[in-house]
Amino acid sequence: DEKILAEWKIRRIALHSRDNAEEVLRWALSSIGIDEELQDIYLFLRGREISTLNDIRERFNYSEDELIEKLDILYTNGLIEKIGRGYSVKEDLSQAIRDKFIPRIQSTLENVLNILSGTSREEKPISLHLLKIPFREDLHKLIREFDRIKNRLDQFKIYLDGLKRKGYDRDILDDLSDRLDELYDELDELRDRADEIKDNIEDIRDNFFNLRNSFKEFTNNFKELIEEISRFK
Repeated sequence: DEKILAEWKIRRIALHSRDNAEEVLRWALSSIGIDEELQDIYLFLRGREISTLNDIRERFNYSEDELIEKLDILYTNGLIEKIGRGYSVKEDLSQAIRDKFIPRIQSTLENVLNILSGTSREEKPISLHLLKIPFREDLHKLIREFDRIKNRLDQFKIYLDGLKRKGYDRDILDDLSDRLDELYDELDELRDRADEIKDNIEDIRDNFFNLRNSFKEFTNNFKELIEEISRFK
């Protein structure tokens, strides 16, 4: 039997009205294969900062296994994020489709074409270009990512403050807080560099790639810190 690792559907559906925001969101979600039950969960999460499984089960009549399966579909499509034991919608739907949904489809199709190119008699490499993003758009995407990470840093600050109130080892938590503050300051510096690049967009291609590499290093440090903080459950 075939093992399906991920599945996407694309449909072209008529939009009858643009006046109702929820109707437009449901139309967009239907267009990328998200059924009505999943749409209900997405819209519920979209209206809240973060929700646990229990929060979602109180709203919807699903077993835990059913709900996890549905949340995994939304996550696989890049529409929601997992934060510890919670789930959240952190990006606009348009941004999630552009930054996550389309690249995941593209990666899957690229893999198919690469395998096909290996079985072709002529063995010609096949390339696929679903989405060409100019350098200026790359920069704006990076700035949006800065802002998203900054929001997460704010969440972890609040989380650490809560751990302190619960009586966890204050020395350890103070050290984590200091490291979090250092990352916060570093991110502010990166954001300032991005704004400077944006103001001089025509002359800074090399600077942008240096900035992107610095941000990759920053995210690795951030992930390590998250792993340490997540041990306090």
